[in-house]
Amino acid sequence: MEFWPKKENFKKVIDIINRFKLEYKLKIKIKKNINKETNVLKINSEMAKKMLNWYPKLSFQKTLDYIIAYEKSLEQNKEPYKICLQQIEEYVKSK
Repeated sequence: MEFWPKKENFKKVIDIINRFKLEYKLKIKIKKNINKETNVLKINSEMAKKMLNWYPKLSFQKTLDYIIAYEKSLEQNKEPYKICLQQIEEYVKSK
């Protein structure tokens, strides 16, 4: 059983970095890394779908939206518990 996604579902690390750069207005330069690292995130939930009948409820982009909103709320000294509750309520209302 394979535990990686189809090639068309790969997410490039640089795309995620660029999203955070945009959201946080970061001015960083990415240097070539001498360490061997992947350029693509190959995260797959197919095995969880088959074995546990589990399916992701959020798209990859919506997941990034929640992560960024959470981090920005932390920067504003909001309580993590309240941030999570707010995000859960938002998700439930969207269904």
